[in-house]
Amino acid sequence: MLDLKSKYPDFYRFYGRRVAKKLSNKSIESINYYFKSSSFDEEVINSFNKRQSLKIDKKYQRITLEVGFGNGEFLIKQSNLNKDSLFIGCEVYLNGFSKVLNKINDRQINNIKICSINFIYLIQVLKNETIDQIYFINPDPWPKARHNKRRVINNENLNLIASKLKKNCSIVVTTDSLDYYEYIVSILKNKDLIFRKIEHGELKTTDKLYGISSYQRKAINKNAKIYKVEIFK
Repeated sequence: MLDLKSKYPDFYRFYGRRVAKKLSNKSIESINYYFKSSSFDEEVINSFNKRQSLKIDKKYQRITLEVGFGNGEFLIKQSNLNKDSLFIGCEVYLNGFSKVLNKINDRQINNIKICSINFIYLIQVLKNETIDQIYFINPDPWPKARHNKRRVINNENLNLIASKLKKNCSIVVTTDSLDYYEYIVSILKNKDLIFRKIEHGELKTTDKLYGISSYQRKAINKNAKIYKVEIFK
């Protein structure tokens, strides 16, 4: 992985830190031992440089993408419940990335592929109309106005992301930031976007996504509301 980062620095460039806290020896070992077998960073990079679409095994009935999977709680759970689906996870923070590498290999999970590059490169090499669902579970809200341009959900990215969805499929975003929620709803009023329907509102406690991640639960424990935006192609 470090070889790829030094050779292709642009693919690993993003806002923020790659390590939230010091990596344990076990985490470092996981990255060293399992990176090649469970990630497809190199495949994404090669596809991008050759201007080719990423090759994905056609045996899967559905393909789901999660951008920013954190410690992988939702990603792992969904892969266990849907063995006939392929789950693609993208996470730049190495703490969470190493934990998921461990789980994939300890549990011998074979329907997850993960990458640690900037997600926009992964999006660009995915074939159009091949993804069934895209999740952004509580992405960084970048609350300061001068940092709003760093948000992963923005006008520039939305049509590109949507082009990868099959018809009648959707992008799901959850957030505990009212400001980010209102920002997303406001930019979806742009008539140049290619979506046919948008649903949004406060997430109900009965929703399957409520409390789905440790980050979400921390927000809920502080009495924060969780908001959801679903964008249908």
